[in-house]
Amino acid sequence: MFPRKADSCRRYQEQILVVLFCVAVGAVYALSVLAIRVLNPFDTSWITGDPAQSYLGWLHFRREERLTLPLGWVTTLGYPLGAPIAYSDSIPPVATALWFFRNLLPADFQYLGLYFVLCCVLQCYFGFRICRTFAKDNLLVCILGAMFFLTSAVFTWRANGHFALASHWLILAVLERFLNPCRLSSTTSILYVGVLCFLAGSISPYITVMVLLIVAAAYMRMVRPVGWNRTVGGMTIAVGGAGAGLLLFGFLQPTQLFHYASEGGYGLYSMNLLAPIDPVYPGSLLPPAPKIGSGQIEGYNYFGLGLIVMAAAAVLRRPGILRRLVSRDALFGWFIVVISLGLALSPTVSAGSHVLFHVPDPVYDALSTFRASGRFFWPAYYVIMAAVLAGTYSAFGRSSPPVLLAAFLIQVVDLAPLREWNELTSHAAKISDDEPTWRSLGATHKHLVVIPPYQCNPEDTPGGLKGFWLYGKLAADQKMSTNSFHPARMSAKQVEFFCGVQMHQIERDGMAPDTAYVVNPSYMMQISDEALRDHRCDRRGSVALCTYQLGGGRDPSLVELLPAVDIGRLVEFGSANPVVRSFATNGWGNVEPAGRWMLGPEATMILRLPAGSNGLDLHLDIVSFSPPGHLQRVDIQAGSKFLAEWHFDMKNAESQQTLHIAPGDFGPNGVVVLRFMLPDAVSPRSLGRGRDHRKLGIMLRRFWVTEAPIPLEFDAREESIPDLLSK
Repeated sequence: MFPRKADSCRRYQEQILVVLFCVAVGAVYALSVLAIRVLNPFDTSWITGDPAQSYLGWLHFRREERLTLPLGWVTTLGYPLGAPIAYSDSIPPVATALWFFRNLLPADFQYLGLYFVLCCVLQCYFGFRICRTFAKDNLLVCILGAMFFLTSAVFTWRANGHFALASHWLILAVLERFLNPCRLSSTTSILYVGVLCFLAGSISPYITVMVLLIVAAAYMRMVRPVGWNRTVGGMTIAVGGAGAGLLLFGFLQPTQLFHYASEGGYGLYSMNLLAPIDPVYPGSLLPPAPKIGSGQIEGYNYFGLGLIVMAAAAVLRRPGILRRLVSRDALFGWFIVVISLGLALSPTVSAGSHVLFHVPDPVYDALSTFRASGRFFWPAYYVIMAAVLAGTYSAFGRSSPPVLLAAFLIQVVDLAPLREWNELTSHAAKISDDEPTWRSLGATHKHLVVIPPYQCNPEDTPGGLKGFWLYGKLAADQKMSTNSFHPARMSAKQVEFFCGVQMHQIERDGMAPDTAYVVNPSYMMQISDEALRDHRCDRRGSVALCTYQLGGGRDPSLVELLPAVDIGRLVEFGSANPVVRSFATNGWGNVEPAGRWMLGPEATMILRLPAGSNGLDLHLDIVSFSPPGHLQRVDIQAGSKFLAEWHFDMKNAESQQTLHIAPGDFGPNGVVVLRFMLPDAVSPRSLGRGRDHRKLGIMLRRFWVTEAPIPLEFDAREESIPDLLSK
């Protein structure tokens, strides 16, 4: 009896020491890859980019007066519809727990850095537990193995702002159960795995899928010893826990389960087959490998030279360990590796700069919700890392600690450029015009509407790529709601409202008295004086700020923010010309090298043209989306006046068209608002001609303006046409 008590006491003391070790090492490692100010919860001066997205979700959520379902729902972001902070990567369970202390916390409190420290601690702890499954009581081997998991490249890379996606400890926690099947069959263990799945579902859908993949492999492995009933029951609890987390925190909404599909990016963010040996960052011991595009950085899955060398050394020392790769137990590990690799490579399978093939459309459709597919290799990554560590221990036995230490030192040197590369070193952007008008908006207005909102057009929105932070933070500081935010996904209802309905409501019903508006100058020109009502629109830097003031009106100098189009000047509409964004407002796709697509059902073009006594002719070089069997019709208006109707088919898909703009079509200061109605715009995907989901109308490649010729005039009562021509 007494020896057993002594053993139990010794194991308990050992566990305490392991926890303390992981707390110390995890905190030191977090400090080594992040600046101290990032870890300081009272310092927000560093917040920009992706962390700004997460912080704004929390900043607006803490202002909510009561909790509602889903948890993490905010009414002040995405006004007037509201939005879940789940899609701001704000780590909803942490935000919800801190909400109860919101009135006690400082105004600038942020928890992102501290959460990364927690992830480092848990990454070390569960890495230690994984090594315990094969190294048993060899404490030194387990500690060195835990260091490989803690410093893994895929985990470290997430320190550059993707803090929710740094939750790799959940993958390791279920992997430990997969590798230790004797601990998986008890009721306590089944409930424990269910809790882990719930936490994964409450933090990230990506992590959720990866955790469920490992759990499925673990229960499949347990079918024979424990039977189908317990296996099915365990898997049901796991899936139920994950689903509960996704629903409770708003990643999924019962009425819109299939409305959060990704609209672009899938394939661009795939994994390259060379990723496991591609360090990406110059200065590593291996050279970077080529890729098919910059987006494949999201498929970053480098193992590190230390782990690669250690795997080779173990095989050379004992080639027989490779036989374990074809054993029955290894079958389920291969299941994880193959599924993870398949998901990560989809839909564009590439090796270096070469595309090998594309997956079929049904697979694409099923997986396109997860556009950053390259991340899905992480379960395979950690299974392979565990296999290499176990194989090294088996090959070298008691001599394995020096081998592990040498490999770890190589790993540290090889990954040094990754740890040194840190985007979180700049200071947060601020509104440059710091006059009292900005600081007092909340005193007279309840809402701040940005046109266009960031989520619809990040490059054209006021403030550009930093606009969501500039005006989201301003709204939070002024205790205002805002329509502009940075979601990872939008529902179909949100896309329709923010990217179409809201602007039309302003044009139709006018500006609301309780709302201030920050407007892109191009969009400002299509808002009529009647729609301004009692709002005064003034120039503030590069944007228009419209505030409620009796009498209203607009600053005449606003028109100067639009570039003037000179007679005879050829304007290229491709991505090499940054000015082209000033001419387009709603209804346009992104700028491409060849030009820019007008998307259905309507697109608006704003031009500031020189005055002409006879008007001007606008010449447009366009390409219509008119594949065989599809006709494209385009109606053009200047204000409410009909100008022209074009028809295109496959024969005249590329053409030059001319619009005559009469003197009466010009607005103040030569501004012309052209509306292109595109009733036949259709997506290539719907016609089976590719995977582009956009409803394409016509692409504008270039345009130029000429003076309209003087029309021939005569009195038909006095002269005939032959007489006139004979003069």
